[in-house]
Amino acid sequence: MASHYLPKEYLMGVSWGSYGVHLFFVISGFLITGILHRSSIDGTLDTLRAFLFRRVLRIFPLYYFCLAFITMMGWAEMGQDAWWHWTYLSNWFFWSEGTWVEGHPAHFWSLAVEEQFYLLWPLLFLMLRRKSALGAGALLVVISLLFRLDLFGIGSTEPHLWNVTTIACIGSLGLGACLSVVIDKFKTKTIGAMWLMSLLPLLTVHVGRCFYQIPSELVHQCFVCSSTLLIWFVCRAERTWLDLFFENRLVRFLGTISYGLYIWHNFMGSPWYGMADYFSFPDGITYGIPGILGKSMLTVFFASATWYGFEKPLLKYKSRFNYG
Repeated sequence: MASHYLPKEYLMGVSWGSYGVHLFFVISGFLITGILHRSSIDGTLDTLRAFLFRRVLRIFPLYYFCLAFITMMGWAEMGQDAWWHWTYLSNWFFWSEGTWVEGHPAHFWSLAVEEQFYLLWPLLFLMLRRKSALGAGALLVVISLLFRLDLFGIGSTEPHLWNVTTIACIGSLGLGACLSVVIDKFKTKTIGAMWLMSLLPLLTVHVGRCFYQIPSELVHQCFVCSSTLLIWFVCRAERTWLDLFFENRLVRFLGTISYGLYIWHNFMGSPWYGMADYFSFPDGITYGIPGILGKSMLTVFFASATWYGFEKPLLKYKSRFNYG
């Protein structure tokens, strides 16, 4: 939300949006693989069907409601290209067009990557019978890394559009999957020390970018590795200073409605500027910090309304799709 709302001069030259997306990819790979482990996958189609139905119930309703709503309200003008978004192919749409197309829900590219991963990984997991899950996750990391390094080597003119392709993102998802397999390895203090050590190269490359032309890919890989170690440490430790943040009621509430925040936030300019025009807000309120706060409040309102309105009630039906 910060990367989409704040002016670039406030972002301090950091790709917060990209960081947030890939941090979530690591978390997602970690959680999904953990779910597959705990569900006692036995290689049957019934188990795979249960997994997919539960994912569909969590993700599809709000996503398709949002697409229908923004189309009806005129908040997005996708035209004949709308089918890319309705079929979870947003990332490949922007890649094929070679640019971010005006009027399209640009942030849905990351959800498209997630859905494509949800189709690929459980099938691979089933075929490997869990025994080689670590190797499969590592393979995803290697494939993605080679792809990204190849793009860097050929000097792609639009690296940010190549970065939305599924193959460029499966490295972060694969790292999360590997983490889920090795979560019980090493002592907590060792993991914490490894994470603290990973911060040094991450900070070094960021500071170095102010004085030298350091490849953005190096910064990206440092961040993804540090994120993986951080998640590992937090999940293993009984108590950390981060708990003060995670146990905060407001943070937990925002976590509960976080999917809705993601879905709605990039469309809140339309209702906010519509309100500003209707009530004749001065520019000092319409734009700048007041405008950012206004769009943020609208995002929380929409996310809360859809969470309590039908997301939460629908999630009760997940119990009907039990694993083996």
